[in-house]
Amino acid sequence: KENLLWVWCKPDNSVDYRDRYIVSVDVGGVSRNADYSSIGVIDRLPMLEDGGVPEVVAEWHGHIEHDLLIWKAAQIAKAYCDALLVIESNTLETEGTEGDNFQYILDEIVGYYDNLYSRTTPEQIRQGVPTTYGFHTNTKTKPLVINNLKAAIRDYQYIERCLPTTYEMDTYEIKENGREMGAVDGCHDDRVMQRAIGVYVAWKWSLPYEINRNHKVKTNRIVSEASM
Repeated sequence: KENLLWVWCKPDNSVDYRDRYIVSVDVGGVSRNADYSSIGVIDRLPMLEDGGVPEVVAEWHGHIEHDLLIWKAAQIAKAYCDALLVIESNTLETEGTEGDNFQYILDEIVGYYDNLYSRTTPEQIRQGVPTTYGFHTNTKTKPLVINNLKAAIRDYQYIERCLPTTYEMDTYEIKENGREMGAVDGCHDDRVMQRAIGVYVAWKWSLPYEINRNHKVKTNRIVSEASM
């Protein structure tokens, strides 16, 4: 079934942690024959215990307009205790696609939800460089996150709860040219890419830490790749 939110573990706000949850987003197409969009939620609290690993706790999967997808992801991230929201930006940034209003969408979102992943470094921000939101998968970062996911599966470094995701993993391959990666013909890899980004950030981002909302101090916290 499409356009459903699967929840294996509800948000836990009994103790307030910063960046306990990671919400990763792979952006697909809009039409029924296009690639799907996928939103995944990973809980990193078990990582604070010796031997603990991140766990998949929720997932949304389906076709939806890009602006509505990003709003939905922000709603899910808000529900999961102001999770760090990591949006794969390739589809949205590519010129001539349905998503060429990418920067407008995220500039609008950040006014309501500011815990967005950015690849602009703090130094660049101080120099006045515009903030660039989203995780960009390219010839360098795609093999990085896919190989990291492969190792995480092999070494039991995260807990998967979505059976369709494991099916996609079974049909993900290195193409004949030896350079490209993707699903075999007739299959999809949206869940794989979403999960690869989520697991990568879950391990590379600084560990969650407990915060006290009653003594919250207003700060201009910069969330970027440099936080890893």
